Amino acid sequence: MNNADTPAMPQDYTTWCEGIGNCPTEGAGLTKREQFCLQMGVPETGDPELDDIIRKGNKQKFAAMALQGLLASGHLQHVVEGSGTYSELLQEELNK
Repeated sequence: MNNADTPAMPQDYTTWCEGIGNCPTEGAGLTKREQFCLQMGVPETGDPELDDIIRKGNKQKFAAMALQGLLASGHLQHVVEGSGTYSELLQEELNK
């Protein structure tokens, strides 16, 4: 097994099972690769469902940054007038 596929936060089997009496699957949790990809926003975990969640999160972050850029440009009236249209277009794009 390659290091990237080992648990990011491994559980001590002896402490959990013998000490506490709660036996999770040994090494349960995210792998180092999954943890890194989530934190960095890189959809390369190898898990299609998790990668889709990362992509959706990235789209939402980019949309927020675009709106921040419009607000910073000083064209507040333009932003206010177009905000409804922008939100509708964003929702359509996110639902694809």
